[in-house]
Amino acid sequence: MLGTGGIVPFAVLAALLWALPAGYAPLALKWLLGYSAVILSFVGALHWGIALVHPEVGDRERSLMMSWSVVPALAGWVALELPPASALTLMAVMFVVQLGADIRLVRRFPVTPWYLRLRGGLTAGVVTSLFVATLYVIGA
Repeated sequence: MLGTGGIVPFAVLAALLWALPAGYAPLALKWLLGYSAVILSFVGALHWGIALVHPEVGDRERSLMMSWSVVPALAGWVALELPPASALTLMAVMFVVQLGADIRLVRRFPVTPWYLRLRGGLTAGVVTSLFVATLYVIGA
């Protein structure tokens, strides 16, 4: 339920771009990009957490995992300064890249069995919303 609740702002804000008068688009887009950056930062945290607590993580691997965990946050931060279509595209790409990184991580350090199903579904919803927003921006 928490994951689904987390997708609601993506879907609502992307839909509002199309549904509201054009004058509201800059605000809806600002909120969508800001929320995307926050959630992109959040999804990298699994790598940090596993690096901290998993007993099989060696020093070199720990360093790589912790380094990777901040990449999504940095990408989201950079995206906030890009033109809207580029920002939305970068965010969408990073959500997919992060899912790939999570798949790789979970193959090495198993977590709860439902995690990847959840992440896959959430990523699909997020990327779809960002794509819908990108179509609006390109067509606007």
